[in-house]
Amino acid sequence: MHSVKVDFLRELLLGQNRRDQYCQVLTELGDLYFHCDKLLESKTAWCDVIDTILDGHDVVTTWFKNDTLKNLLSNRGQLLEKCGIWGCLLGAIVTCKLAKYHIHMNCDQHLQTCLLSSYFLRSIFFYTLPHSEYDIDYATLFIDNSIYIWPGIQLTSDEFRLNPQSLMDTLAYICESLIRHDICLHILPVIALYDIFALHCRNLLHTVQARLIRLRALIQLDLYHEAHIIIQILLDGQKLPSTELPGRCRSSNADINASKFKPQYFANSKSIISDYNVGILDVLLTVKLSPAMSHLYGSHLSIEFHYLLSLFFIRLASRIPVIANLDLFQNSELKQNLTTTIDSRSKGVAGSARITSATKLKLITFHDDATRSFVHIKSYLVGTGKLFAERCLSVLQQTDETSRDYPSNLQSFEYQLLIDCLSLLSECAHQCHLDQLAARYAMESLKILSMIGEDNINERKIASGSAKRKSSYPRLSAVTRYPRKKLNALNILFNTRYSHNLTVYTWLKQRAYLCYIMLQQINTLGKVKGIDDHIREEFPNVNVYIEHGLNESEEYQCESMYATFLLYKSLYNLSELVNINDNIQELNKTLQLFQSSLIVKQNNIISIDILYKKLLTQILLWEHLCVQDLDGTALKLIQEKENDKLQSSILDFFVQMHERIQMTSSNHNHDWFSMPIIPLNNLYSSLLLPLVFAKLRTGTIIIDYAYRSFNETPTMNNLYENAQILFRQCLTLNQLIVERYVNIDYECLLHLARINRLQKRTTLTTTTTSIIPLKTIVQQLLDAIRLCYLSTNDNQFIQTCYFELAIVLLEYTQISSGKGRKLSAKSLPVIDLSEQPSTPTTTDRPSILKQRPTNVRSSMAVVNDNARRQQQQQLKQAAAVTIRAATQLALNQKKRVQLPGLAEEFSDTNELHWPIYIAGDIIGYFVFPERRRIYRSEAEREILTLAPHFETKSLPESFDSKLDRLNIAATQDITWLHLLNYQNAVAKRIDNRQLLSFDCDAVGRSNLFFLHVFPRFIGVTQTLQSLSHYSSQCIAIYPSEIYIQNVLQITSLSTDKLPQHASISSARTLRSAQTSRSGMNLINDDDLGQCPNINLNMIKRELPDYQPTASFSLAWYSTNTLRINTTQIENQQLSPIYGFYTTAKDDFINIVSISLDQLLNIYKKYLPIAQVAETDPKQINQSQIHSILQELFNLLTGEETVKTTNDDENLPKIIPRLSDPKAYVELESFLNAKFGAQTSNTNLRDWFINTLKQSSNTLLSTQD
Repeated sequence: MHSVKVDFLRELLLGQNRRDQYCQVLTELGDLYFHCDKLLESKTAWCDVIDTILDGHDVVTTWFKNDTLKNLLSNRGQLLEKCGIWGCLLGAIVTCKLAKYHIHMNCDQHLQTCLLSSYFLRSIFFYTLPHSEYDIDYATLFIDNSIYIWPGIQLTSDEFRLNPQSLMDTLAYICESLIRHDICLHILPVIALYDIFALHCRNLLHTVQARLIRLRALIQLDLYHEAHIIIQILLDGQKLPSTELPGRCRSSNADINASKFKPQYFANSKSIISDYNVGILDVLLTVKLSPAMSHLYGSHLSIEFHYLLSLFFIRLASRIPVIANLDLFQNSELKQNLTTTIDSRSKGVAGSARITSATKLKLITFHDDATRSFVHIKSYLVGTGKLFAERCLSVLQQTDETSRDYPSNLQSFEYQLLIDCLSLLSECAHQCHLDQLAARYAMESLKILSMIGEDNINERKIASGSAKRKSSYPRLSAVTRYPRKKLNALNILFNTRYSHNLTVYTWLKQRAYLCYIMLQQINTLGKVKGIDDHIREEFPNVNVYIEHGLNESEEYQCESMYATFLLYKSLYNLSELVNINDNIQELNKTLQLFQSSLIVKQNNIISIDILYKKLLTQILLWEHLCVQDLDGTALKLIQEKENDKLQSSILDFFVQMHERIQMTSSNHNHDWFSMPIIPLNNLYSSLLLPLVFAKLRTGTIIIDYAYRSFNETPTMNNLYENAQILFRQCLTLNQLIVERYVNIDYECLLHLARINRLQKRTTLTTTTTSIIPLKTIVQQLLDAIRLCYLSTNDNQFIQTCYFELAIVLLEYTQISSGKGRKLSAKSLPVIDLSEQPSTPTTTDRPSILKQRPTNVRSSMAVVNDNARRQQQQQLKQAAAVTIRAATQLALNQKKRVQLPGLAEEFSDTNELHWPIYIAGDIIGYFVFPERRRIYRSEAEREILTLAPHFETKSLPESFDSKLDRLNIAATQDITWLHLLNYQNAVAKRIDNRQLLSFDCDAVGRSNLFFLHVFPRFIGVTQTLQSLSHYSSQCIAIYPSEIYIQNVLQITSLSTDKLPQHASISSARTLRSAQTSRSGMNLINDDDLGQCPNINLNMIKRELPDYQPTASFSLAWYSTNTLRINTTQIENQQLSPIYGFYTTAKDDFINIVSISLDQLLNIYKKYLPIAQVAETDPKQINQSQIHSILQELFNLLTGEETVKTTNDDENLPKIIPRLSDPKAYVELESFLNAKFGAQTSNTNLRDWFINTLKQSSNTLLSTQD
């Protein structure tokens, strides 16, 4: 009967071309069906409305597959022309009802339905009046009167044609849903429409709700300046609807004073520690709603405002890459002001919170320089955000506790706010690097979601009559009881008519966040404190939650979440030694899913979260492919240089955010070198760090390919130029953004110094602007050493920098190479290859030095022989110092490995206050979980189990009390040995080479996902300074000020230019070389204070001034940037290692190259003998020792092959032998390629000097 009437109406109305009336009838019919619980019929009627409006079939479920419809929806003008303003509004309302009440089982379809509704709503602004086509322009758009937008149209004139309440509900639901999916930029025009329409309807609650939604969107977009404007509007009560006259706004004191002084807000273009922003934050941290505003907004909106205010603080704090210290906040005046119940300033808070150009700020929180550090600012932001979130959570918990009868006293939107507050507390713990605690809060939100599902399932059974309510067993609070069943997303699919705020996507998002937190934990130390049987719940391995997430995402068809869990599985596999080919397959699948989710499912609508994960997946895939096939990956990357898909998506987003982008290619929008123009409009964007990392990884891949290639062609020279530009851009951007990681700085500086040393320069011009001076290279290496020393104090990296410094200094001494051993342009280009002199012996070396001035370039001709010789001697001495420093660092690494064995000698640690985040990682698994109640008797257990309402009410343990318990447990249970093992675990987590492969430098030294763990490595290193064994033996060598000044003074002479090699380069390469000096910003002491994670109080350990006269230092360096050109192909296949050695007596310096594998084989043979040598050297088997010495001599000199081809009588036929038994004990250190050695044993020193002088693999000619 109903279908007959519908067919009759269709023929009647459509036959008269009255489509709008027909759509209106179908809409009302769908509403009627829905309220009669005929859900299928209502869905059919509403779908017919959309099909009629857009002239399609099954539009709601297939529009994103139809290119014609996608183009129509994307063009707002054409959509408005086709549907009209009433058709667009009706389509938006109907699609919202479909998404709200019907489409929940399919997450992707729910999102697409919300997007369809948003397209209808976005087109409304295109009806009349000039409008902006950029979504970002609607961020702070306020129009006081709607008659200026739609002249001649009164939207609320006919309630039956457009119900104002239905439109406001639609606007609220669509905005909220898309923001939950992190689609914030696209929804800004819809939020502006929501605000305008609610103000036009004079609906106070919807007006405030619109501004709260806008505030959330701006915070998620990292637009803190615009978010501060909205905060101030809400605090002052500006532009609120007035009940007196239609179209008028309620006046406020801020509106009266606005015309007198210009208000000041947080500046996105200034650093967080700038005086301006510090002054803004000093006031903003103390704001709260006045009693009048709280009463006007109501309790729920007031709670939501304070939650969003805490979200503002936490998101802003997350941009600062340091560890928040809540002890600083607990003892601060700010905490006292925020927690005082009766504050004398509370009456004037709203007025005083408004900062104008006339305001003279007297800073209260940041009153001195000590409180303006990164750590203090982040600690105050996190502490204030935590305090507000705990207050909101407390109010919601108390509301839930007031009634324990079914059903719950909380509404669905209050449950959503409860989950948001728990997520925010989890993020607070995460910013304090307490990931064990953060995981507990994330799990609590999942439990509440599951419990809500249980309650609703019970309510369904009661409503259907299949079960009765048991009034004698009242419900427990949502925040104090645990679900009776295993966590399962099925339990959330309850009555969606009244609880549409909580969807399956909310569940998946919380589960993904739990996996993200657990992946950041450092839990490889095991069960340090043992296991407590009374712990209520133990966390399983993160892989369990990942697998559950994959199954649920597939079941409920959420493609983006499925890809997210696949990404997390790949990251988990990095530490589990999973086959790299399997991980590559998963990463390929993940990347395809993210591409499909972004392009197909979301119709190219940008989501910052998906954009970041897609970039992370692409970088991880490149790194895996480089380990598998470096040449193929690098060549493919080079072919795509002009159209870089990795960076282009981020740059497109920046263009939409009104950042200016410098394009370097006319054929494509973005290539490798496209970069935001400085100064940046927003230093706080969460996509700036991924952009920096994309440039860094691109640079490391192509430069590692260039290092390994033997070809020295103009194409290869261009690769050096390209990598240099990328590293320079990466360094410049990283130094500007707020989320600055110092390890990226010093990694870029090392690569730039290497490239400047290795790169062949053009000779197409006679100007010297294209020549890199020695001072620049030395300064880059010294800056890298200082940055690393004052942060992570990584001995291995600093040793690498000292080796590079030694190489570049030796280049400038103009030492010639040996006979028959030509030096590659990538090794030591000290002279032109065509001008190499004949092989000098050790006796005719001075004559060669006298002849050298005839071979120098014209730019060096002004220096006389004596000055040149003196300068060479000074550079030699400086190089000798660097080799000694590198040797000392090798000894440090050996002592660090042996240090845990000396744990019994460490001082007592009971009185030490361990950093809370270290304690959280080591014993947090034992301290943070809740424990089962221990009953005094079996009767008490039975009574309280059957009748839980007899048990006293208790709210969960607070954040601070958990930290207090952790501090107490840490003092009792953590020792220095735990800290040493923890340092090893963190170092492994942040080093990409340990995660993937040590043999592939293309993977870089850091991992984008685990960068968050980097401050923990710095913190544990600083803590270990208090251990005397560590500070005296394991801290790196800092370049002394005298040494720095001497080297820079020597290298600053105008005659010190890089040796040149002729090559043909492109004009772009020449321009790049000419601007390389001006483009490099060297780091000075003032810059160190602007860099987070720099410890200026680090102990500066320098080389001792006194060196034993007989000391001999040797350190091993493994690198692919030094090579000896050989004619034997098989020699090129062997991995070489380079021995740098020098003496303190006469600055004898040399570098020798040998096979690493053969050296390790000799070392393995010597190892059992070394164990005997340590106890009783006289018991050594002399024949075995001489056999090993013979093998080592042959390895170094190539004696067996040289005898047959070379009759030079200068080569000794008798191998020098050791006569001192003590030398045998020290020989092990020289054979171990991982560590260097120093010795004062004359016999061992002479043996090595005499042997290495005859080495056939000597890079530098021998000398006395």
